[in-house]
Amino acid sequence: MELESTFDFIRDAVVSSAQDALYQLHQLEAARLGYVPLPYDRFCARLRRRSEIAGLLLPPSALHIKVHPRQKKTLNPVRLYITSDAAAAIPADELRKAIERHATGDWGLLGKKEWQRNDCALRNGGRLLSIFEAGSSQKFCVMTRADRAVTMVSLMDSI
Repeated sequence: MELESTFDFIRDAVVSSAQDALYQLHQLEAARLGYVPLPYDRFCARLRRRSEIAGLLLPPSALHIKVHPRQKKTLNPVRLYITSDAAAAIPADELRKAIERHATGDWGLLGKKEWQRNDCALRNGGRLLSIFEAGSSQKFCVMTRADRAVTMVSLMDSI
């Protein structure tokens, strides 16, 4: 019996979508990524046409490539303080991106020596400092205390 006919036999033997483990996997993957799963009949039709299982988990339009940072998330700020002058001068989305970069070990505009110092401080529990430049050419820093309890964002001219 060739593979496709064996597969069709197994698929037809399944009584409902609730008993189909592969369809349940498809539903879980869709829910995890925030997509609506395919209806069961469309899923089965796609399954018969495909020889690659990866394409069955989500519709092709829902497949995304994620870029992973060079390090996994390295710190999770417990308390975040943003000075009033930084909040007024830097758009919120740029602040968020800078804080995310800082949390993943991207130290921004720091030189090589300072970058290495931060990497060492990250491993050994020292203070972390990142410098970023907003779209308005305003430089600002993100600093995390050695105990990782507080991260502060401020303009460069206010430190």
